[in-house]
Amino acid sequence: MFDNMQEQLKRYPKAVAELRYQIDAHDLECADNWRVAKRDDSFQRVFYDEAAQGGCCGSFDTVVVIDGEEFLIGCNYGH
Repeated sequence: MFDNMQEQLKRYPKAVAELRYQIDAHDLECADNWRVAKRDDSFQRVFYDEAAQGGCCGSFDTVVVIDGEEFLIGCNYGH
């Protein structure tokens, strides 16, 4: 169990790598409030949602499959 988003980011480096790829692919400038969570883990989703609400401007969120598990990945971007 994780108690904050920073721990989730450290725990899932493949999800973070995919988020980096998506940020570049979609040309998202000034990306912050990076977030990842296993889609079916309601505890992790609490921190995911908190990170999403903590940002301003644009928001990017998507679902990806990594090693057979679905992850939510996202960030806020813009000024």
